[in-house]
Amino acid sequence: MDRQRGRKLPQPVELRDVLPTFLDTAGAPAPSHLDGRSLLEPIRGRTANWRPFIDLEHSMCYSKDHWTALTDGRQKYIYYAYDGREQLFDLEKDPCELRDLAGEPAHRSTLRMWRDHMIDHLSERGEPFVSDGRLALRKQRMLYSPHYPKSSKPTS
Repeated sequence: MDRQRGRKLPQPVELRDVLPTFLDTAGAPAPSHLDGRSLLEPIRGRTANWRPFIDLEHSMCYSKDHWTALTDGRQKYIYYAYDGREQLFDLEKDPCELRDLAGEPAHRSTLRMWRDHMIDHLSERGEPFVSDGRLALRKQRMLYSPHYPKSSKPTS
């Protein structure tokens, strides 16, 4: 009997992990430039250096705001770059994200911790995202990251 069946693991996973998992299942090495990791690693007990959270982003599309979020599956932090609003949710107690904890004094240190994670996460993108060690406001829509290769941008 398979003892792994039905087991839920705490490591956050995402779409970029699918290709490395397929390659691992087939016994083929994953190219080093892939961002994802094989989902078989945590199943095999190899959880060292697994990502602590995943990031989510939404650009201006149907509204004037764009946001970036981080989640570890238990908590979720959202930063709205147009006006600097923040949201914090306890996904274990509130999976539908109905109670925003960002403004509650009891969650101030948790909010600060997630904000620091976001600053660290976005700092490699540079000035439009982080300025003077703080999350920066971005009033304009950005179709491409500042580090996106200019030669890859479509011309139209």
